[in-house]
Amino acid sequence: MTITLKIDNFIIEKELKKIIKENNTITLSTLKEILNNVDKNLNFPKKDPKKHSKFVNREYCISDLEDTALDHIKDSAKYIHNLRRKN
Repeated sequence: MTITLKIDNFIIEKELKKIIKENNTITLSTLKEILNNVDKNLNFPKKDPKKHSKFVNREYCISDLEDTALDHIKDSAKYIHNLRRKN
């Protein structure tokens, strides 16, 4: 039996190929188990926010502040309190 599987994630594909190479063949139940537990079996590299973030250095003026989406909120604590009570 041949199963064709399309995997768009390179890391998952690489890990699955490694498992198949180690076992030579793979059963359908093993494949299901691997795919269901893919989050537990893989370690995704974490990026350092200091290296991958950008600081926006820009001057602001009063006209920029008047165009904000939440300009109607005068008391933020009261606004959040009321939002929480609605839900």
